Amino acid sequence: MLRTFAVGLAAVCLWQGLSLTRWGASVNLPEAQSGNIIEVTVPPEKKQIGPKYLCDELTDLSERSTCLNRVIYQGREMTTFVDGGQLGCGLERQAIDPTGCERSLEKARRFIWNDWTKRNRAHVAVTKTFNSTDFETHLFIEATSEGSWRVVERTIPMLREPEDPEHYWLGDLIEIKWYRATDEDKSLSPGIRYLELSNITGDSLIL
Repeated sequence: MLRTFAVGLAAVCLWQGLSLTRWGASVNLPEAQSGNIIEVTVPPEKKQIGPKYLCDELTDLSERSTCLNRVIYQGREMTTFVDGGQLGCGLERQAIDPTGCERSLEKARRFIWNDWTKRNRAHVAVTKTFNSTDFETHLFIEATSEGSWRVVERTIPMLREPEDPEHYWLGDLIEIKWYRATDEDKSLSPGIRYLELSNITGDSLIL
């Protein structure tokens, strides 16, 4: 009988323990003294912001310059190129001075067209926006080893995750034509004259 009583008592204690674990113990909470609702806001966790573009992770200016030379200039002797400077603009300036941005882009178009038609070695960096992101494209007008002329496009690539595809460059652009924007050209104001630089496969850069 004592053994049966002990087993029964143990079972009751075990059940009470499981009940507290499963449903929790009741707690008397203090009543609010005010009719106002107090909202508690927890700030969202800030996402770690790191380098976006290749070479940006290098803090040493000499190392960063070497990285950019390898990716963009690729050993070219830049003193032999006509320097078109830095033209175009990004989102921030576009919002403040859209007219000035368009004038700067027009200057870039004229520079490229003039040096292309005159067969001058030339270089210009153009900043534009695409999908709400700024990007800087470097264009090199130069002759190939066979004597034909081309425009080489190089954009500083963004840092890639291992699963991301390889960066894509248009490479040698061998044909340049003027066009006038229509209502269907979403990224350009209607009536604006723009350049289309195409490679051998027909892929093109709109400027």
